[in-house]
Amino acid sequence: ARIEYGIPAQSGDAPVRLRVYDASGHLVRTLIDETQPPGYHSAVWNGRDEHGRLAPGGVYFYGLDLGGRQLSRQLVLIR
Repeated sequence: ARIEYGIPAQSGDAPVRLRVYDASGHLVRTLIDETQPPGYHSAVWNGRDEHGRLAPGGVYFYGLDLGGRQLSRQLVLIR
């Protein structure tokens, strides 16, 4: 799954945290946890957890924290 997001120019460099959670709210994987410059960015989740194991098909959520602004969206992993 490719997750795309943008950091506004007026924000300057912003701390970004992007995490994937299962339907029960347990953390599956942290994709990004770093400061990034303004502009468009993307991250790819390959369907694996923090230990490299394949996650089962189902409903997942990703949480994006951009310097204090939070956004969450749903995604479906089909195996």
